[in-house]
Amino acid sequence: TYTLCIEKNKLESIEIEEQAMQQYLLNLKYQIDTTEDAIARESLINQYDEFSKVLADLPQMKIVLPSVLFEEKLIIEGSNRKVELHCLGGGHTPCDAFMYVPSERIAFMGDLVTEKLHVPIYNPSEFIAILKTVKKMNINTVVPGHGDVSDIALIQSVIDYLTVLTRKSKEAHQRGLSLQDFITGFETPSEYRDWKGINGIKSNLTNLYNFYSN
Repeated sequence: TYTLCIEKNKLESIEIEEQAMQQYLLNLKYQIDTTEDAIARESLINQYDEFSKVLADLPQMKIVLPSVLFEEKLIIEGSNRKVELHCLGGGHTPCDAFMYVPSERIAFMGDLVTEKLHVPIYNPSEFIAILKTVKKMNINTVVPGHGDVSDIALIQSVIDYLTVLTRKSKEAHQRGLSLQDFITGFETPSEYRDWKGINGIKSNLTNLYNFYSN
C-alpha cells in the first residue's frame, strides 16, 4: 500500500515511498537469490518486475481525489457505447469493482479474476457470491487482473479454487485442527500446484482458517 499523504501530496512523501519501495525490492531480490522452489522463484521475479515499474513511475504520481462516487452500479454513456461499473461487495479486498461493456459483452474483472494465481482472499463467501453473480451476466470475454484474456470458464476456475479452500478450512475446524497442523497437513490439489503468487496457497489457507474462526 502507498503511504503518500492525501492532504499534502508533497515531494517528501514520494521520497519516503521511494525508500520503502527500494527496501521492498531489496528484500524481494534476496528472496529470489535464496529460493530454490521454481514456482515460488518465478512468482518473486514477477513481483520484482512489477514493483520495479512502480518505483520508476513514483516521481510522476499524484494523488487525485475522485469526483464521482457510486455504491453498487454506475453507467457511463459514451458517443459509441456505454460502460457499467459494478461493485457487488468485497471478496479480494473490502470493496471490489469491475467494469462491464454490454455492447461488447466484455468484463474487465481486475483481481476478482486471475489466471493461475493465488490472489489474496479477503472474504471467501462474498468472493464466491460475486463471481456467481458475474457468471449470470451476458459475458463472452473476461479480462483478468493477471493472465491472458479468456472467457467465462476462467471465472469458474476461481470459484472452484475458492470452494476447495473454503471446504478444507471448514473441515479443519470441524476436526479441531490447529492452524499449524492444518497448513502442515494440507496437500495442494494437483490443479493448483503450478499456480503462482509470492505468498502461495498457504497464505490463503491461513486467511480462510482465521476467517472461519470468527
